Amino acid sequence: MTQTITAHSHELQSHVAEVALLEALTSDTEESVRIAATERLRVLVPSHPLLNIATAHSLYFKNEHTQARRLIEETHQQLGEHVQGYILLGIISEEEGYMHEAEQFFLSAIARFPEEPAGHRFLAVHYNHRQFYGESAVHAFTYLKKVGASGIDTLMAIDSIQQLDGHSIDMLEALYALIIGVPHLDKTAVFHATASVNQSIQYEMLHATLREDSDETLYAKLDECLSNMLEHGLYAAVYDDSEEKIYRHVFRDMCRDMTIRHAGWRAYPDYIRLRFLYFKQLLLRD
Repeated sequence: MTQTITAHSHELQSHVAEVALLEALTSDTEESVRIAATERLRVLVPSHPLLNIATAHSLYFKNEHTQARRLIEETHQQLGEHVQGYILLGIISEEEGYMHEAEQFFLSAIARFPEEPAGHRFLAVHYNHRQFYGESAVHAFTYLKKVGASGIDTLMAIDSIQQLDGHSIDMLEALYALIIGVPHLDKTAVFHATASVNQSIQYEMLHATLREDSDETLYAKLDECLSNMLEHGLYAAVYDDSEEKIYRHVFRDMCRDMTIRHAGWRAYPDYIRLRFLYFKQLLLRD
């Protein structure tokens, strides 16, 4: 048997140091952590372009934007390009009010590093700030797919949300909360819960426009929103592996309250059908 790598090999240690610095630059860490991670990589790979990007981050936090820009541009020319360099250039341009320039930097991050999901995330946030909600949603979902959405149900949920008319800020904020804080195994449940919440927002907006002379088209849209809301709520409950089982409680209450609210007691058979389907899916999953 041939050993190919050791715990103390330069290649492995360099890779670990690079990942540590990337994590420090892309998360809410203290400056001392970033400095320590930078110095560790500097010892192992003195010419790594990420070292200068880390310095540019420090300059950015000190509001020394011109110096940060110049350092990133020189690094890209002399040492090589890095996706975090383009992202930081985009952040600086956005903060200075150069929105088109910021957009181009984020697009460059995606074009030059197509396997790296971070560019999509920052472009999604950028478009959301500019109220380009459709474009924002497309890049948010691309980001989610690249970071490891699991299961066919998750992908179906993403596609369903993407086809909605008008992507609300509430939905995008929920998606970013998911990205930051939800364990990998819980993502399928949270995707469906997010889809259900978005449909409930659409339902409430439509319901507020109801009048006595409302036509059948509006009622059909309400029915569709309700159906999608309950269906996604069902799968959020089925895939809820959390200790609290919050999505299961939400689905139970939503089934009872929304069907009766929308159609009165004549919806009782639908309530029974949904509960039966829920238990059936639980059994099939287990």
